[in-house]
Amino acid sequence: MARGGPRSDRRPIRRNGTQGAWYCTGLHHTHGHLLPPATAVWDGYPVGTWTKNQRFAARAADQNAQRRRAGLPVASSAGALTEARRAALEEIDPGWCPVWDTGWQRCFRLVQNLLQNGGALPVAAGKAIMQGEDLGRWVTAQRHGWEQLLPAQQWLLENVIGIEPAEEAERPVKRTQGDMWALNLAAARQFHAREGHLRVPRKHAEQVEGVAEGTKTSTGRQAGAGGPVVVKLGTWLDNTRKRADRLSTERRAELDQLGMRWASGRVGGEGNFEPRVLSADGRAESRAALSPPALTCGAANFGEGLDKPVSGDGATHAGAVSRSAPAWAWWL
Repeated sequence: MARGGPRSDRRPIRRNGTQGAWYCTGLHHTHGHLLPPATAVWDGYPVGTWTKNQRFAARAADQNAQRRRAGLPVASSAGALTEARRAALEEIDPGWCPVWDTGWQRCFRLVQNLLQNGGALPVAAGKAIMQGEDLGRWVTAQRHGWEQLLPAQQWLLENVIGIEPAEEAERPVKRTQGDMWALNLAAARQFHAREGHLRVPRKHAEQVEGVAEGTKTSTGRQAGAGGPVVVKLGTWLDNTRKRADRLSTERRAELDQLGMRWASGRVGGEGNFEPRVLSADGRAESRAALSPPALTCGAANFGEGLDKPVSGDGATHAGAVSRSAPAWAWWL
């Protein structure tokens, strides 16, 4: 997104606080949105960092306004975005400061621009990459992760760019813990057959061939039909050692056959651990068996107003909208 050019071709630096807004105007004119990544640079100006700071200031102003409405004191308005600056940025792009992730909003706007320019909705990864974003992969992720979206995001996807949640038959098969164990064990056996031991570095990843379609690996990605997948074998073995007391006898035996090196001081038995010390004569002695301690862990309703139009006459501002846009979607 960076763009260079002679200094004389650029607008003179302004000292009244509007320099960033001027560069953002140029970025919006070229890219169709004011949602740059934090690292974006335009004509040598860090527009990504600048707009990120403006969003932070806008949210601080919103929090102050909420406290005032609730009759609570506001310690300071320093760092909050002024109404004048907010209006200037909304004039450039009304959707510049979304409630949700900026990256999500950027992909949404890129797909919307693609459709408005006569393109087809991308449905496959790698087919439509714009400004570094794989739009096909993003569309697929929205369809398969529909339940994790806010109602407002679901409305935008369905009514503005025509995306619907994936049918049950389209979703990958959910694998059980037994399936995951089998996959990781296959990686361990493959490593042992090749290297002759199971001393795996923690950061080592093993590529396993011929995994069933839909299997979710330790990397969190779905395997293709019989294609290779990457298993974080070192991490899995390290985690398995930490929960060795909860493994079944059968699973411990499977790893013992590969020469599994358990946690220091582990002896046989039902997952007990005996820290060993040396006696005065140098012989190893064991203390009472110890078990590892158990570990414990300790927005506004955007669905409101879905039947409200953008304006009093019910007009909408996006050609792809099939129903009246809700009040919070005035920026479309």
